[in-house]
Amino acid sequence: RKDTGTLDFALCCLSIGLYDVMCVGLYNSTSVEAGVVWQRGQFFASSFLATSFSTFAFSFYDQKRSKFLPAFHGAIVALMAVGIAFPRLIASVDAPNVRSFEVLGFPVTYFEARTGILFNLLNLVFLVGMAYMLKLAVPVARKRDRTSALLLLAGIGVFFTSLFVDILIASDMLSFVYRSAYSFLVLIAIMDLTMQKRFVSLFLEVETLNASLEDK
Repeated sequence: RKDTGTLDFALCCLSIGLYDVMCVGLYNSTSVEAGVVWQRGQFFASSFLATSFSTFAFSFYDQKRSKFLPAFHGAIVALMAVGIAFPRLIASVDAPNVRSFEVLGFPVTYFEARTGILFNLLNLVFLVGMAYMLKLAVPVARKRDRTSALLLLAGIGVFFTSLFVDILIASDMLSFVYRSAYSFLVLIAIMDLTMQKRFVSLFLEVETLNASLEDK
């Protein structure tokens, strides 16, 4: 049986690694000019991550023929194309947003710019996509492969919440560290568990079929 879940999972891991590199670069920036470069990198890395994860999720839920998936990917690709042509619409040094605060007694300073219209639109697309995936996850969790579906549902829920909180932080409505980079790690761990469970299930299925053939 054809299964692209392994490839989709590998692409998600690669995308998360790339996104985390951009986050590390941003957190270690000492000027807005440097921070903006990493912010733009986050824009493209998170776009790749969204496409790979949504492909994985829709494959897991047997919804790869859904009309929503190509529309979701098309919106992301369109935003990326505009971002390549007009990077200032992602983030610009003309709109600095340097913020300092303490976390557990440690000083934290973000040298970054306010998110531009493209980044805001991308976050909106992400929220719509995550909400739709949550909608898909609930009925699947009730019908079959309940444990794996519930795990993935929990992962999507954690990421959805962290993304919403990060949007509030970027909008200066909250003052705290960004959480998406950490929620991505939670999500990838949950995806790994679901892949392991699927592999074990397929292995047992093959063993059962082989035993049946031997009996005949």
